[in-house]
Amino acid sequence: MVAGEVRHLASRSANAANDIRKLIDASADKVQSGSQQVHAAGRTMEDIVAQVKNVTQLIAQISHSTLEQADGLSSLTRAVDELNLITQKNAELVEESAQVSAMVKHRASRLEDAGDGAALIGIAGSGGWSTMPDAMLAHLIRPAGCVAGVGRIRRVKRRIRQLHRATGGCGD
Repeated sequence: MVAGEVRHLASRSANAANDIRKLIDASADKVQSGSQQVHAAGRTMEDIVAQVKNVTQLIAQISHSTLEQADGLSSLTRAVDELNLITQKNAELVEESAQVSAMVKHRASRLEDAGDGAALIGIAGSGGWSTMPDAMLAHLIRPAGCVAGVGRIRRVKRRIRQLHRATGGCGD
């Protein structure tokens, strides 16, 4: 009976050892599979980190390009504003010069009618209205009875000279 009992215990021990071996083999397979999955997840994470770095670099490049474009547009806006201001000033100079020219022509025709036209033509022909003495030009273009005007004449002459330089000497 003891020998039967020992055989029975040995058989149960062998069965238990087989069950334990199967459990160990299954656990080893699961550990190996888990290890492979961890390695695959690690590679995937490395790929994700590389892509995030790439996207970050692209965003930085876009940001830099946007700043450069903003600076360029700002410079362009300033240049257009300056051109607009210059155009307005030139238009004012042309308008004021046209007014002065019309007044001078009117006064010159009145002087010619009075017989003093030869002197006026000689002065105008020698260098234009901008070189005419202030007092004489003031006398020619200011309305009758107006005492002030020499300061304005100087401003007009200065603007005529500016326009003369801007147009390359045309328009005397």
